[in-house]
Amino acid sequence: MINIMKPLESEVTKGLSGKVVFIYGGNRTGKTTNATKAPKPLVLACERGLNAIGGIKYFPIEKWLDIDALVDQLVENKDEIIKQDLYRTIIIDGIDKFCEYADTYLCNMYNVRSIGDGNRGYGLWKEYGNLMSKLITKLTNCGFTVIFIGHDTEKEYGEGKSAYIKIVPRGDKRAWEPICDIADIIGYARVIEDGKPANLYIEESPSYVAGSRFKFLTPIIEDWSYEKLDIAVKEAIEKEEKTSGIEAIDYKDSAMAKEKVVVPLEDIKTEIRTLVEKMAASDPNLVEYQDILSSLLGAEYTEFKVADCTEKQRDLLETILAKVKKVVKKAK
Repeated sequence: MINIMKPLESEVTKGLSGKVVFIYGGNRTGKTTNATKAPKPLVLACERGLNAIGGIKYFPIEKWLDIDALVDQLVENKDEIIKQDLYRTIIIDGIDKFCEYADTYLCNMYNVRSIGDGNRGYGLWKEYGNLMSKLITKLTNCGFTVIFIGHDTEKEYGEGKSAYIKIVPRGDKRAWEPICDIADIIGYARVIEDGKPANLYIEESPSYVAGSRFKFLTPIIEDWSYEKLDIAVKEAIEKEEKTSGIEAIDYKDSAMAKEKVVVPLEDIKTEIRTLVEKMAASDPNLVEYQDILSSLLGAEYTEFKVADCTEKQRDLLETILAKVKKVVKKAK
Protein backbone atom coordinates (compact mmCIF):
# COMPACT_ATOMS: atom_id res chain seq x y z
CA MET A 1 0.00 0.00 0.00
CA ILE A 2 1.43 3.40 -0.96
CA ASN A 3 2.20 5.74 1.95
CA ILE A 4 2.99 9.36 1.02
CA MET A 5 5.03 9.68 4.23
CA LYS A 6 7.28 6.77 3.31
CA PRO A 7 8.65 7.28 -0.22
CA LEU A 8 11.25 4.94 -1.66
CA GLU A 9 14.76 6.26 -2.17
CA SER A 10 16.70 5.62 -5.36
CA GLU A 11 19.86 3.56 -4.97
CA VAL A 12 23.10 3.31 -6.91
CA THR A 13 24.61 -0.17 -6.78
CA LYS A 14 28.24 -1.00 -7.42
CA GLY A 15 29.26 -2.75 -10.62
CA LEU A 16 26.89 -4.41 -13.11
CA SER A 17 24.58 -6.06 -10.55
CA GLY A 18 21.01 -4.99 -11.14
CA LYS A 19 21.88 -3.08 -14.31
CA VAL A 20 20.42 -3.41 -17.82
CA VAL A 21 23.06 -4.01 -20.50
CA PHE A 22 22.65 -4.21 -24.28
CA ILE A 23 25.60 -5.73 -26.16
CA TYR A 24 25.54 -6.07 -29.93
CA GLY A 25 28.15 -6.75 -32.59
CA GLY A 26 29.41 -9.19 -35.20
CA ASN A 27 30.06 -12.92 -34.86
CA ARG A 28 32.88 -14.10 -32.59
CA THR A 29 33.11 -10.85 -30.65
CA GLY A 30 32.52 -12.54 -27.28
CA LYS A 31 28.94 -11.39 -26.76
CA THR A 32 27.39 -14.61 -25.43
CA THR A 33 30.61 -16.03 -24.00
CA ASN A 34 31.24 -12.93 -21.88
CA ALA A 35 27.59 -12.44 -20.90
CA THR A 36 27.42 -15.97 -19.47
CA LYS A 37 30.33 -15.11 -17.17
CA ALA A 38 27.88 -12.96 -15.20
CA PRO A 39 26.74 -14.32 -11.80
CA LYS A 40 24.11 -17.10 -11.87
CA PRO A 41 22.99 -16.62 -15.51
CA LEU A 42 19.80 -17.87 -17.14
CA VAL A 43 19.71 -17.61 -20.92
CA LEU A 44 16.49 -17.15 -22.88
CA ALA A 45 17.96 -18.47 -26.11
CA CYS A 46 16.36 -17.08 -29.26
CA GLU A 47 19.33 -18.42 -31.23
CA ARG A 48 22.00 -21.10 -30.82
CA GLY A 49 24.64 -18.99 -29.13
CA LEU A 50 25.40 -21.65 -26.51
CA ASN A 51 26.63 -24.35 -28.89
CA ALA A 52 30.23 -23.98 -27.70
CA ILE A 53 29.47 -23.08 -24.07
CA GLY A 54 28.66 -25.83 -21.58
CA GLY A 55 27.01 -25.80 -18.17
CA ILE A 56 24.74 -22.79 -18.69
CA LYS A 57 21.06 -22.93 -17.66
CA TYR A 58 18.79 -21.90 -20.52
CA PHE A 59 15.39 -22.17 -22.13
CA PRO A 60 15.04 -22.40 -25.93
CA ILE A 61 12.72 -19.71 -27.33
CA GLU A 62 10.77 -20.61 -30.46
CA LYS A 63 7.91 -18.10 -30.35
CA TRP A 64 6.79 -14.95 -28.59
CA LEU A 65 4.52 -16.78 -26.15
CA ASP A 66 7.55 -18.76 -24.88
CA ILE A 67 9.40 -15.66 -23.75
CA ASP A 68 6.21 -13.98 -22.51
CA ALA A 69 5.41 -16.99 -20.30
CA LEU A 70 8.98 -17.19 -18.95
CA VAL A 71 9.09 -13.49 -18.07
CA ASP A 72 5.73 -13.84 -16.27
CA GLN A 73 7.16 -16.74 -14.28
CA LEU A 74 10.27 -14.74 -13.39
CA VAL A 75 8.08 -11.90 -12.12
CA GLU A 76 5.70 -14.19 -10.20
CA ASN A 77 8.51 -16.23 -8.59
CA LYS A 78 11.01 -13.41 -8.06
CA ASP A 79 11.02 -13.70 -4.25
CA GLU A 80 11.55 -17.47 -4.30
CA ILE A 81 14.29 -17.10 -6.94
CA ILE A 82 16.07 -14.56 -4.74
CA LYS A 83 15.60 -16.72 -1.65
CA GLN A 84 17.10 -19.79 -3.34
CA ASP A 85 19.66 -17.69 -5.27
CA LEU A 86 18.75 -19.52 -8.47
CA TYR A 87 19.43 -16.74 -10.98
CA ARG A 88 20.97 -13.30 -10.75
CA THR A 89 21.37 -12.54 -14.43
CA ILE A 90 18.81 -12.93 -17.21
CA ILE A 91 20.23 -13.00 -20.75
CA ILE A 92 18.10 -12.62 -23.87
CA ASP A 93 20.31 -13.90 -26.66
CA GLY A 94 19.29 -12.95 -30.19
CA ILE A 95 17.44 -9.62 -30.25
CA ASP A 96 16.82 -9.73 -34.01
CA LYS A 97 15.07 -13.11 -33.65
CA PHE A 98 13.31 -11.79 -30.55
CA CYS A 99 11.92 -8.99 -32.76
CA GLU A 100 10.80 -11.48 -35.41
CA TYR A 101 8.83 -13.45 -32.81
CA ALA A 102 7.00 -10.29 -31.73
CA ASP A 103 6.28 -9.48 -35.39
CA THR A 104 4.88 -12.96 -36.10
CA TYR A 105 2.78 -12.93 -32.93
CA LEU A 106 1.07 -9.66 -33.88
CA CYS A 107 0.57 -10.69 -37.50
CA ASN A 108 -1.17 -13.89 -36.36
CA MET A 109 -3.23 -12.00 -33.80
CA TYR A 110 -4.49 -9.46 -36.36
CA ASN A 111 -4.54 -11.95 -39.27
CA VAL A 112 -2.25 -9.90 -41.54
CA ARG A 113 0.82 -10.82 -43.58
CA SER A 114 3.04 -8.08 -42.19
CA ILE A 115 3.08 -5.42 -39.48
CA GLY A 116 2.71 -2.74 -42.15
CA ASP A 117 -0.54 -4.30 -43.43
CA GLY A 118 -2.35 -3.95 -40.11
CA ASN A 119 -4.80 -1.18 -39.18
CA ARG A 120 -5.98 -0.91 -42.80
CA GLY A 121 -2.49 -0.15 -44.07
CA TYR A 122 -1.43 2.23 -41.29
CA GLY A 123 0.54 -0.55 -39.64
CA LEU A 124 0.61 -2.15 -36.20
CA TRP A 125 3.63 -0.16 -35.08
CA LYS A 126 1.95 1.24 -31.97
CA GLU A 127 0.83 -2.25 -30.95
CA TYR A 128 4.31 -3.56 -31.73
CA GLY A 129 6.00 -0.90 -29.56
CA ASN A 130 3.55 -1.50 -26.70
CA LEU A 131 4.12 -5.26 -26.83
CA MET A 132 7.90 -4.88 -26.68
CA SER A 133 7.93 -2.14 -24.04
CA LYS A 134 5.53 -4.01 -21.75
CA LEU A 135 7.64 -7.17 -21.72
CA ILE A 136 10.97 -5.34 -21.39
CA THR A 137 9.64 -3.23 -18.51
CA LYS A 138 8.30 -6.31 -16.67
CA LEU A 139 11.63 -8.07 -17.01
CA THR A 140 13.88 -5.16 -16.06
CA ASN A 141 11.73 -4.22 -13.04
CA CYS A 142 12.44 -7.60 -11.39
CA GLY A 143 15.82 -6.48 -10.05
CA PHE A 144 17.98 -9.01 -11.91
CA THR A 145 20.94 -7.99 -14.03
CA VAL A 146 19.48 -8.12 -17.55
CA ILE A 147 21.68 -8.52 -20.63
CA PHE A 148 20.30 -8.24 -24.16
CA ILE A 149 22.49 -9.60 -26.97
CA GLY A 150 22.12 -8.69 -30.63
CA HIS A 151 23.91 -8.68 -33.98
CA ASP A 152 25.01 -5.60 -35.89
CA THR A 153 24.16 -4.26 -39.34
CA GLU A 154 24.92 -1.19 -41.44
CA LYS A 155 22.28 1.43 -42.08
CA GLU A 156 22.47 4.45 -44.37
CA TYR A 157 21.33 7.80 -43.03
CA GLY A 158 20.80 11.08 -44.89
CA GLU A 159 20.81 11.67 -48.65
CA GLY A 160 23.26 12.68 -51.34
CA LYS A 161 26.52 14.18 -50.14
CA SER A 162 25.29 14.20 -46.55
CA ALA A 163 24.60 10.44 -46.57
CA TYR A 164 26.59 8.30 -44.14
CA ILE A 165 26.72 4.72 -42.87
CA LYS A 166 26.16 3.88 -39.20
CA ILE A 167 26.46 0.55 -37.38
CA VAL A 168 23.23 -0.24 -35.54
CA PRO A 169 21.68 -3.32 -33.90
CA ARG A 170 20.08 -5.68 -36.40
CA GLY A 171 16.29 -5.83 -36.37
CA ASP A 172 13.47 -3.35 -36.53
CA LYS A 173 14.41 0.00 -35.02
CA ARG A 174 11.11 0.09 -33.14
CA ALA A 175 12.18 -3.11 -31.36
CA TRP A 176 15.71 -2.26 -30.27
CA GLU A 177 15.10 1.41 -29.47
CA PRO A 178 13.01 0.57 -26.34
CA ILE A 179 15.92 -1.61 -25.18
CA CYS A 180 18.37 1.26 -25.75
CA ASP A 181 16.05 3.64 -23.88
CA ILE A 182 16.02 1.46 -20.76
CA ALA A 183 19.60 0.16 -20.90
CA ASP A 184 22.21 1.51 -18.48
CA ILE A 185 24.95 0.49 -20.91
CA ILE A 186 24.85 0.02 -24.69
CA GLY A 187 28.04 -1.60 -25.94
CA TYR A 188 29.18 -2.28 -29.50
CA ALA A 189 31.55 -5.28 -29.69
CA ARG A 190 33.95 -5.20 -32.63
CA VAL A 191 37.14 -6.85 -33.85
CA ILE A 192 39.39 -4.14 -35.30
CA GLU A 193 42.13 -6.43 -36.59
CA ASP A 194 41.85 -10.07 -37.67
CA GLY A 195 43.22 -12.43 -35.07
CA LYS A 196 42.91 -9.86 -32.31
CA PRO A 197 40.35 -9.96 -29.45
CA ALA A 198 37.24 -7.81 -29.70
CA ASN A 199 36.92 -4.41 -28.07
CA LEU A 200 33.75 -3.02 -26.52
CA TYR A 201 32.83 0.54 -27.49
CA ILE A 202 30.58 2.29 -25.01
CA GLU A 203 30.65 5.96 -25.98
CA GLU A 204 28.16 7.20 -28.61
CA SER A 205 29.71 7.83 -32.01
CA PRO A 206 28.54 8.97 -35.48
CA SER A 207 29.80 5.55 -36.64
CA TYR A 208 27.86 3.28 -34.28
CA VAL A 209 25.16 3.17 -31.61
CA ALA A 210 26.53 3.07 -28.05
CA GLY A 211 26.13 4.88 -24.75
CA SER A 212 25.97 4.75 -20.95
CA ARG A 213 24.34 6.44 -17.96
CA PHE A 214 27.70 6.69 -16.21
CA LYS A 215 29.57 9.92 -16.84
CA PHE A 216 33.00 8.55 -15.98
CA LEU A 217 32.75 5.17 -17.71
CA THR A 218 35.70 4.50 -20.02
CA PRO A 219 34.66 4.79 -23.70
CA ILE A 220 36.52 1.65 -24.84
CA ILE A 221 37.29 -1.66 -23.12
CA GLU A 222 40.04 -3.43 -25.03
CA ASP A 223 39.94 -7.24 -25.20
CA TRP A 224 36.66 -6.94 -23.36
CA SER A 225 35.19 -9.38 -20.85
CA TYR A 226 32.32 -9.29 -18.36
CA GLU A 227 34.81 -8.88 -15.52
CA LYS A 228 36.52 -5.91 -17.20
CA LEU A 229 33.17 -4.24 -17.87
CA ASP A 230 32.10 -4.83 -14.25
CA ILE A 231 35.34 -3.29 -12.95
CA ALA A 232 34.99 -0.31 -15.32
CA VAL A 233 31.46 0.36 -14.07
CA LYS A 234 32.59 0.13 -10.43
CA GLU A 235 35.40 2.61 -11.11
CA ALA A 236 33.00 4.97 -12.89
CA ILE A 237 30.56 4.86 -9.97
CA GLU A 238 33.38 5.47 -7.47
CA LYS A 239 34.38 8.61 -9.39
CA GLU A 240 30.74 9.70 -9.45
CA GLU A 241 30.56 9.18 -5.66
CA LYS A 242 33.44 11.59 -5.15
CA THR A 243 31.79 14.33 -7.19
CA SER A 244 28.16 13.86 -6.11
CA GLY A 245 28.58 12.76 -2.50
CA ILE A 246 26.05 9.93 -3.01
CA GLU A 247 27.35 6.62 -1.68
CA ALA A 248 26.88 3.48 -3.77
CA ILE A 249 25.86 0.25 -2.05
CA ASP A 250 26.45 -3.43 -2.68
CA TYR A 251 23.63 -4.94 -4.72
CA LYS A 252 22.87 -7.54 -2.03
CA ASP A 253 21.96 -4.67 0.32
CA SER A 254 19.65 -2.95 -2.15
CA ALA A 255 15.86 -3.02 -1.97
CA MET A 256 15.65 -4.74 -5.37
CA ALA A 257 17.70 -7.70 -4.15
CA LYS A 258 15.66 -8.32 -1.04
CA GLU A 259 12.76 -10.68 -0.74
CA LYS A 260 9.51 -8.73 -0.57
CA VAL A 261 7.49 -9.32 2.59
CA VAL A 262 3.91 -10.18 1.60
CA VAL A 263 1.24 -10.17 4.29
CA PRO A 264 -0.93 -13.31 4.00
CA LEU A 265 -4.33 -12.52 2.51
CA GLU A 266 -6.16 -14.14 5.44
CA ASP A 267 -4.34 -11.81 7.84
CA ILE A 268 -5.63 -8.81 5.90
CA LYS A 269 -9.17 -10.19 6.00
CA THR A 270 -8.93 -10.86 9.73
CA GLU A 271 -7.69 -7.33 10.44
CA ILE A 272 -10.51 -5.82 8.38
CA ARG A 273 -13.11 -7.88 10.27
CA THR A 274 -11.60 -6.91 13.64
CA LEU A 275 -11.63 -3.21 12.79
CA VAL A 276 -15.17 -3.35 11.39
CA GLU A 277 -16.32 -4.89 14.70
CA LYS A 278 -14.79 -1.91 16.50
CA MET A 279 -16.62 0.44 14.14
CA ALA A 280 -19.89 -1.37 14.85
CA ALA A 281 -19.56 -0.68 18.57
CA SER A 282 -20.25 3.02 17.96
CA ASP A 283 -22.04 2.73 14.63
CA PRO A 284 -24.28 -0.41 14.51
CA ASN A 285 -25.39 0.39 10.96
CA LEU A 286 -21.77 0.69 9.80
CA VAL A 287 -22.59 3.77 7.75
CA GLU A 288 -18.95 4.80 7.30
CA TYR A 289 -17.95 1.26 6.31
CA GLN A 290 -20.76 1.14 3.75
CA ASP A 291 -19.58 4.52 2.42
CA ILE A 292 -16.06 3.12 1.97
CA LEU A 293 -17.34 0.12 0.02
CA SER A 294 -19.68 2.27 -2.06
CA SER A 295 -16.88 4.67 -3.03
CA LEU A 296 -14.69 1.77 -4.18
CA LEU A 297 -17.25 -0.58 -5.72
CA GLY A 298 -20.19 1.58 -6.77
CA ALA A 299 -23.65 0.05 -6.77
CA GLU A 300 -22.22 -3.48 -6.49
CA TYR A 301 -20.94 -2.85 -2.96
CA THR A 302 -24.03 -4.49 -1.43
CA GLU A 303 -22.92 -7.86 -2.84
CA PHE A 304 -19.34 -7.52 -1.59
CA LYS A 305 -18.00 -9.94 1.04
CA VAL A 306 -14.47 -9.78 2.41
CA ALA A 307 -14.45 -13.55 2.97
CA ASP A 308 -15.01 -14.24 -0.75
CA CYS A 309 -12.00 -12.23 -1.94
CA THR A 310 -9.04 -13.97 -3.59
CA GLU A 311 -5.48 -12.86 -4.36
CA LYS A 312 -6.84 -11.04 -7.41
CA GLN A 313 -8.61 -8.65 -5.01
CA ARG A 314 -5.54 -8.10 -2.79
CA ASP A 315 -5.16 -4.45 -3.88
CA LEU A 316 -8.83 -3.81 -3.12
CA LEU A 317 -8.59 -5.40 0.35
CA GLU A 318 -5.43 -3.42 1.16
CA THR A 319 -7.22 -0.19 0.15
CA ILE A 320 -10.26 -1.08 2.28
CA LEU A 321 -8.00 -1.89 5.22
CA ALA A 322 -6.18 1.45 4.95
CA LYS A 323 -9.47 3.40 4.85
CA VAL A 324 -11.00 1.44 7.73
CA LYS A 325 -7.86 2.02 9.83
CA LYS A 326 -8.21 5.74 9.20
CA VAL A 327 -11.83 5.76 10.39
CA VAL A 328 -11.03 3.78 13.55
CA LYS A 329 -8.03 5.97 14.34
CA LYS A 330 -10.15 9.11 13.93
CA ALA A 331 -12.82 7.74 16.29
CA LYS A 332 -10.38 7.27 19.16
